[in-house]
Amino acid sequence: MSEKNGNSTWNWISMQLGGRLTMDPVLHKTGEGKSITTLRVAVNDYKGTVQFWKVTLVNSNAENACKYLSKGDPVRVQGRPIGEVYDGNIEEPEMYRADDGIIHAVWKMLGYTVRYLPNGNGGTGSTRPTGERIEGKLPGEEIPFDAE
Repeated sequence: MSEKNGNSTWNWISMQLGGRLTMDPVLHKTGEGKSITTLRVAVNDYKGTVQFWKVTLVNSNAENACKYLSKGDPVRVQGRPIGEVYDGNIEEPEMYRADDGIIHAVWKMLGYTVRYLPNGNGGTGSTRPTGERIEGKLPGEEIPFDAE
């Protein structure tokens, strides 16, 4: 939030992404007892190129994701991108080389709404609440991203 002439204005970037989990989410607890997990989501862009995202979830969103989601499940997440700005330059994504030799970038997002989607085979594949929208609080607190 920024203030100008005594008026408060919100500066917020919000985005949605939809894709499939590339691994099972694992629940962690912070030193303060907060729940945290990272969804690893593969998303196809408009060119058909796969983009990989690490989506950090906290509190009830993290707990529900670990309870209902597993590798291969489709999800839609709303949140905000995570990145640091150094000397006017936005932090570069993590880079890694896959087994097939292709170099991939991994982008980061802080998720605050998760929608569980049907998996395309006529069912959800689990007892998860298909299509249910689970919302958490908008983050206004320090989130420990090294809790993985």
